[in-house]
Amino acid sequence: MEQKSTLMMVVLLVVGLGIGAGVGYFSAPKGGETIVEVPVEVPVEVHPLAGMNIELGITASSTDNMEFTQPLVEDIMEPDLNDYLDKIGLDITMDFLLEDNQGTASIALEKTQTYKAMGINLVIGHGWSSQCGAALSYVNENDMILLSASSTSPLYAIADDMLFRTCPTDFVQSPAIAEMWLTWGAKGVLTMHRADAWGDGLWNILEGEFEKRGIENLGRIRYAGEVTEFSSYLTNANDIITAAAEKYGGLEYVGMEFFSFNEFRTIQAQASDYPNLMDIIWMGTESNGRSTLMMRENGPLCTQTRHFSSLMGVDEGSYEYMSLQERYNAETEAMPSFYDCAMYDAGWLMIKSVLETGSIEAEPISNVLISMSEKHHGTSGWLVLDDNGDRRAQIFDLWGFYETDTGEPWFRSWGKYDGRIIQVNWDDAALLEYAGLVRPGA
Repeated sequence: MEQKSTLMMVVLLVVGLGIGAGVGYFSAPKGGETIVEVPVEVPVEVHPLAGMNIELGITASSTDNMEFTQPLVEDIMEPDLNDYLDKIGLDITMDFLLEDNQGTASIALEKTQTYKAMGINLVIGHGWSSQCGAALSYVNENDMILLSASSTSPLYAIADDMLFRTCPTDFVQSPAIAEMWLTWGAKGVLTMHRADAWGDGLWNILEGEFEKRGIENLGRIRYAGEVTEFSSYLTNANDIITAAAEKYGGLEYVGMEFFSFNEFRTIQAQASDYPNLMDIIWMGTESNGRSTLMMRENGPLCTQTRHFSSLMGVDEGSYEYMSLQERYNAETEAMPSFYDCAMYDAGWLMIKSVLETGSIEAEPISNVLISMSEKHHGTSGWLVLDDNGDRRAQIFDLWGFYETDTGEPWFRSWGKYDGRIIQVNWDDAALLEYAGLVRPGA
């Protein structure tokens, strides 16, 4: 890649001795010697963005999510990146302009259009696949970049578009889910999910993954994201689960899979009226098994149903992650999730690409994002993106809830999923010690 730069011509006066010079001389009192001052132009490299304050867009997916995104962005990401710019001696500062998508795809599009009107072409967002999908055509047509830390729908795994993602897609997640149920020992699974691009995308792949493994697909219950009353859905789910348990010889052989966001707290609370639903294993996605909001509001219920979920692991052993965790916990009283780490890392990837190209325009940034990701190891691990601009499959942790020795609900890892070879390894000793569980398939 050709490095773009500008040169500032600095005039230096080189002082020497000469005889009979015709420019800028002074007569010397002895020997007829003169002192000659010769102007010399010396090129000094200056970064093209020197003196600028770079503004980047960044969004929270919902108002609930804003509670955690705002301190991450304003108290951690922005100071860290400005400190880096200062330490490398560049006369450049940067600001994130944070907006709330309010859990709505149409608002995500409006925020994208507003950024463009402000002259901002680089946006870290949006959090949900439905929001990215709503803005994607506009972004592609108007020379913008979306760098999402948590959109996972396979529908948007597109080469040469302007959506990049620092998280893996559900081409990895769906096989992980099916393999988790198979190795757990389930014979039948009912799925309940949001009616959006993310939920439908997961389901479309998962259905075939269940079939490959000989797991009975007990159907799906699809609901609109704005629903707040789930009793009719849960009554239906209870009937299906009860019939399947009778067929397979016990509740331990059936389970429920959920693709849900913040509404999952409401689903969990309302499900407490259905004993059979509370006596089976629930599995979720990246939104569930390590959710601080779930733990705060429904902790005891979560420990009953477990919410086992595959979630790509953070780099917990690195000083960079430990620093982020300490500061994030101080600001939010919560632990940073993989997606918090992926957003933090997205900020670094974007700024380093800006510095590499000397540009805040979309096209040059899009040309280097993938190659820059190959060289970046962040709080969420190696950031390498594939040819579609999405995070490559790596190692996932299997998260879920349990009750600590003090009786408090918390989450922990219960095993590993290697997305490179589609292999699940449960920690059976931990399941027995901390949850009193033995997998039917063990």
